[in-house]
Amino acid sequence: MKMNKIIIPAAALAMGIALVGSVSSTLAWYQYSTKAQAAFIGTSVGQSENLEIQKTPEKWTSNLTNAEVNALAGINESYPNLLPVTPGVSVAKDGAIPAKSAFKEGIETGVSEYRKNADPTNIIQFDLKIRYKKTTADSEYLAKDLMLSDLTIKNDAANTKGADLYKAIRVHLAVGNTSYFLFANDNDSSEAELTTQTYGPLDTNNDGFYDKTIGYQWDNTTEVLYGVNNSTEVANNAHQLDLNNHPIKLGTLPAGDKDSAAKDGLNVKVTIWIEGWHKFNGVPDGNKDKVSGEGSPSSMWDPQQYVNQKFNVGLRFQGVDAE
Repeated sequence: MKMNKIIIPAAALAMGIALVGSVSSTLAWYQYSTKAQAAFIGTSVGQSENLEIQKTPEKWTSNLTNAEVNALAGINESYPNLLPVTPGVSVAKDGAIPAKSAFKEGIETGVSEYRKNADPTNIIQFDLKIRYKKTTADSEYLAKDLMLSDLTIKNDAANTKGADLYKAIRVHLAVGNTSYFLFANDNDSSEAELTTQTYGPLDTNNDGFYDKTIGYQWDNTTEVLYGVNNSTEVANNAHQLDLNNHPIKLGTLPAGDKDSAAKDGLNVKVTIWIEGWHKFNGVPDGNKDKVSGEGSPSSMWDPQQYVNQKFNVGLRFQGVDAE
């Protein structure tokens, strides 16, 4: 079975009002492949005050290039391959996610013959150390509320198919060791929270029947339950947040002089993946989930709709005075 390749150029960051961008793409389970791209514009906060992101242990900057973000994510090539994955446990909209090594492949199941952890390279993850610096005769760092003022997850304008592809993208922010935020985006939903069922039967070979455990005709085979039974994934719907007018507070940037711990800033861990359990109406012909010629929501996606489609992800941070 040929696994799908997802080609993603690494994130780009522009700072001032800190703008963070990343891109990825997806196809389902094993069959397809996509591409992604992103562009970003940042503005400076002021001549003497700037929101900064650490580029290297020695250097902070207001503008990170794609290559610099690649370095933060530990990516050595411009276009790494990516496969759809899932956290493998129930995840709340304000909950932590497992380490990269604990993610599962899209068809992971509790049945021993099918269980397999995802390759950590299929999860894009990097740390952003952010601080608010005031440059005077002697530099200092100011305590500011770090706000998320924009989160964009959308299909690229060049797409001709798979108009809902962007709905499978997940973005998780871990701020320090206490605050967590999981986001998805659905422009067609009025719900503030988006719930994805991350288990169930699947017809992975499109033969019209759900997969059964490995065995011969005379063996007592049973239907495979893929994923982790009763697990779900709940994400904030970015479309309903109106972050431009109502930004979300992520944490507080530390204050202190140039020799204090404040110089290290606040750490924001960004994790981006393609959620293999997301259900689309575009289902392959012959699949069990296809009903009377009309697609039923399924985690098996029609490659005719989703192959070679693109999506963009962008994050914008702001440092503001605490109320």
